[in-house]
Amino acid sequence: MKKFVLINSIIALMFLVSSCEDYQLIMDELEDQKDAEKAEQLTNVNKVPVVPVYTLTEDDYALSTNSDIAEFMNFSASATPEEFLGLILDIKFLGSKGDQMRVTYDYYRGSNDKTKYIKDPVEYELTDADYDAMGTASGEPGKYNNFSSSTLPGDFLPDWLATTYPNATEEASMKIIYEYYAGGTDTRYSLFYKLDGVWQIVDVDTYELSSDDYDSMGEPGNYNNFSFSVPHGDYLPVFLKLKFPYATEGDSKVIMYKYYSSSSGNTYVYAAEYFCDGITWAVYASTIAATSPFKFNGDNWVIVPPITYQFTTAAHNKEYTVTDDDYDAVGNGTYNNFESSDEVVQGKLITILKMSVEDAVIGDVYKVNYKYYVGGGVVEDRSMNFEVISEE
Repeated sequence: MKKFVLINSIIALMFLVSSCEDYQLIMDELEDQKDAEKAEQLTNVNKVPVVPVYTLTEDDYALSTNSDIAEFMNFSASATPEEFLGLILDIKFLGSKGDQMRVTYDYYRGSNDKTKYIKDPVEYELTDADYDAMGTASGEPGKYNNFSSSTLPGDFLPDWLATTYPNATEEASMKIIYEYYAGGTDTRYSLFYKLDGVWQIVDVDTYELSSDDYDSMGEPGNYNNFSFSVPHGDYLPVFLKLKFPYATEGDSKVIMYKYYSSSSGNTYVYAAEYFCDGITWAVYASTIAATSPFKFNGDNWVIVPPITYQFTTAAHNKEYTVTDDDYDAVGNGTYNNFESSDEVVQGKLITILKMSVEDAVIGDVYKVNYKYYVGGGVVEDRSMNFEVISEE
């Protein structure tokens, strides 16, 4: 009997120890959970509520883990908003799953490809001997000592430049003046630059400011140039509006101008491209404002690729049925059906998909089910297929 009691006591003691250990384990887990909740609360304490539209501030860029973004306060091809902007939003905003924002930020797109190689070109005017050096046979410049529509500068001058200036440095720039025959002979010029050891023509029309042009702008006419204190951006927009009064939206002009550098005491020739929006002219900017949509997935802010939908006859892999709220959102909430042309219905269905589908992926094809009133009190069930495509 004593032996039996002893065994029961041992079992009870083991159970007690085990229970204590389980209890302690549970308490430890609860404590860890409380610590995690406290840590999350501390992390979120300085976050602000989500807003539909937001523009980054200088302080926001400073939050970035990327040193270039923090220093230059912009994104770029090497420090993309897809990779780094969401991290800033994670720190800044207290998001709930499904929240969306349109975020505007500065994006560095680099120098203008049309003008970046026009850097104080060395000016040279061809002589008869130069034309002859490019060939004197029929169809060659030396035949008549000029170029023409059948003897183009771009076909001969790159080789001539390579022979004449074999020691030219990389990205050297030259302005070659020549005679051109087009029913009569006139003087023209072409711009060339050396890249990867090869001379190439600057394939863009340019307008070079004259002394009269500078004079017409007022202060730039004092010395026929621009400078740090007389920037071209203050004068060329008005000049271009007067010079090209019939320019329309999308028109552009590459303007060659002189620039005086007070630090070197020299005057250089540069170029800038200006764009017309139909009313005003503005210079090409290496840094522009860009806007991207972001969504909070429950853990982080992620960029949403801009997408749209197009009608397709391809087989679908996803399906969506128009709801009463959808009909109401596009103006068909009275009877919750459509009765317009196919073209109009397609447009409304695309609007509905953009509003209602949150997980669309480029390449998906949605079968959209809807109701259509055919007349006589008859409503049919119909469907159309739409493919998800990039809107860029």
